[in-house]
Amino acid sequence: HIVGRFPFIRQTYMPGRSRPMLDTQRLDMHQAGRAIDFMVAQLGRQPDHAHGDQIANYLAANAERFGVQFIVWAGYKFNASARTPAERFAPYTGTVPHLD
Repeated sequence: HIVGRFPFIRQTYMPGRSRPMLDTQRLDMHQAGRAIDFMVAQLGRQPDHAHGDQIANYLAANAERFGVQFIVWAGYKFNASARTPAERFAPYTGTVPHLD
């Protein structure tokens, strides 16, 4: 559904994909079938934030419909189960800020 709605997505990393895990990770959410990455094109050396914002905003607005729990994009994290709307978006403190 998402790839069809946003044809500018250049690549996806689907649930169940295989990738090396970090030594500190016990469970990779992709390998467990609980995460998916949508990659947008770069504009020169910069990520295409306008297109990434469209995807993230759509997923956040439809989180309940799609069962989305978290969105990480451009250094921020959306948490669908946060108690207040103000807590739903917070800086992402993980090692990879998900800029693409």
